[in-house]
Amino acid sequence: RLASGSSGRPARMASTAWSGRVALRPDSLSADDSYFYSFRHPRRPRVLCLYGNPAFLKAPNAGYFFKELLGAAKTSLLEYDCDFAEIGRFKDLRLSDYSAVILSDFKELNEAASSTLDHFVRAGGGLWVLPGGNRSSLDGFRSIAAWLPAQFGPLAPSASAFGLRPEPVAQSLAAWRDFELRRVAVGRYYLLRPRRESTVWFRSQAGDPLLVSGPRGDGRVALWASSLDTDWTNLAVKPVFAVWVAAILEILSPPRRRLEVSDVKVGHPIVKEWNAQEPAPARVRVRAPDGRTTSLWIKDRRVEYAMTEKPGLYTLTEEGRSAAQNTYAVNLDRAGGESDLTPETSPPWKLLRPDSFRDD
Repeated sequence: RLASGSSGRPARMASTAWSGRVALRPDSLSADDSYFYSFRHPRRPRVLCLYGNPAFLKAPNAGYFFKELLGAAKTSLLEYDCDFAEIGRFKDLRLSDYSAVILSDFKELNEAASSTLDHFVRAGGGLWVLPGGNRSSLDGFRSIAAWLPAQFGPLAPSASAFGLRPEPVAQSLAAWRDFELRRVAVGRYYLLRPRRESTVWFRSQAGDPLLVSGPRGDGRVALWASSLDTDWTNLAVKPVFAVWVAAILEILSPPRRRLEVSDVKVGHPIVKEWNAQEPAPARVRVRAPDGRTTSLWIKDRRVEYAMTEKPGLYTLTEEGRSAAQNTYAVNLDRAGGESDLTPETSPPWKLLRPDSFRDD
């Protein structure tokens, strides 16, 4: 029989946190009756899909398949949330909210938009550039051509349409052996000339580069040589499409923080540090399980709270504008073995014999 408690934050915030207590029915050994927990899931990274063609989101165009896969924020099938917007709304968008931008199906990109995207990538963002089928032309890429990972060549029909070949570097991103890549057809694509510092991830059956990425400042840019419209390729209707998109977004996105567990043993200090990118408060307030509150000053972007003699949930609140909170679960050290249910190999007592009682 379990009792538990938890607290959460809205999914649209930076992260979602849970904390609480799990308890067994009380017995004669009370030390292991309760366990306190506190952990935080960082929010899924956000992706922005920019497009120029009003019909981009309609089948059989590429946007239809992106929308089915990435959907709205609550329906994405991948570990990313995605927003879709026409390029005409570019000035109203804040790129700093996103880890990567998909740029597809546009006729041209003005210098102001190109400069903003360049700044976004140099600051650590990711950009995935996709030609837009029959509506695109090489002139549309002129404003960003200088910092793409490959130079565009002429449009060529594929000599051998079927077969998508992953380079060895791509093998670390997904289990491609589970998919029949020989059945992926890319009927038309632009001939790409990768730059010296770029990486080729996929090639056509003829050996031409299809997916190329390269660095730009602190970020990365990926370039796909073909359109994802179904009259160019069948990739978007193949099972591998989801894994393929996830792999490209992984190439472009910075490393993600995983599950963060805030667990401390009784008697060990609670330590909180702020990195250089985080605003550090001048003071924090710590509330112990018994309701006692202690104020601590921050020194060198670090604070330490040592009064953890009782198990329970300790809440650290930043004083100031943000009032951010962190909850720490303090538990007894279970290394003592009280909760170990492994049967003893021999009785945990010494036998006293009547005829040698005093010696035993």
